[in-house]
Amino acid sequence: MKTTIDIPVKILDEVLLYSKQKTKKDAIIIAMEDYLARKKMEKFVSKLGTLENFMTNPELNKLRRKK
Repeated sequence: MKTTIDIPVKILDEVLLYSKQKTKKDAIIIAMEDYLARKKMEKFVSKLGTLENFMTNPELNKLRRKK
């Protein structure tokens, strides 16, 4: 999808530098993908420790020893 946006040059230059991409388009795509991955990870991490009736470490170790 084509879009026209005004991105501050300083920010775009930094994204190009850190992403090591050759084009502005590729650098922006990398930045957007990274942003989405971080947001998805935040959502995942917020769920840690919230599962009920999940296997305990001793139960897991017992299963591992059976193999």
